[in-house]
Formats: sequence, structure tokens, C-alpha cells
Amino acid sequence: MPTRRTSSVVLNLHRRSVSWPDGPLGGKCIWELHDVWGWDKIRNEGIVLRENYFRNNPAMGKKIDWYTDLKKWTEREHGVSAAEKIIFTEAIPNEVRFITFDWFLSFVSYPYAL
Repeated sequence: MPTRRTSSVVLNLHRRSVSWPDGPLGGKCIWELHDVWGWDKIRNEGIVLRENYFRNNPAMGKKIDWYTDLKKWTEREHGVSAAEKIIFTEAIPNEVRFITFDWFLSFVSYPYAL
């Protein structure tokens, strides 16, 4: 069931940024600020700079278990905000995993694309 690219289309023809220039990130993507990706001005496209960034916790060097870490983060988030708060996330590409956790019901799939 691996996904595969079958086509490509530019949806943002006017290249409008979703980040506000006067916002907390200065108009940049959080992952761009962490040097996970960057913009190649010659080829006019995004490029991956740190391919293994999401495999290990960059602060601790410990391997990331996405579902376990997400559950811990969700519990912390709901501990300081409303329990019915919706949390936006995205699935791991090419992974088939059936989620049966009750805590996962407050999530909305939110694909992030460069």
C-alpha cells in the first residue's frame, strides 16, 4: 500500500504565504527555522536539509516513537486546556496502523506540504 506520486499541481499560483510577516515566526515555517528544509532560489523549490530530523529528538538524541510521544503531548496539552480541544496532526506517510486509542478521537488530520 505504499503511496506513490502520480501527478503534481501548483495550487498557490500567486505564492501567498500562510505565515504572517509580523507573526511570532516572522513569516517563516517552524521547520524552516529549524533548518529541516530550505528554499533553493536557483531551482525555485523547497529542498530537504535534515532528512532524519524527525527520527530522533534533536534536544535529547532519543529515538522518537511518534504515537507514544503524541499521546504524552496530547495529555499535557489537554491538562492545561479544554479536554475537548481539537489537535491538528497528520499521518505518517506509507504507514498502515489502526488507531484504537480514545485520546486519538480529538485529532483532525492536517497534511502539511511544502
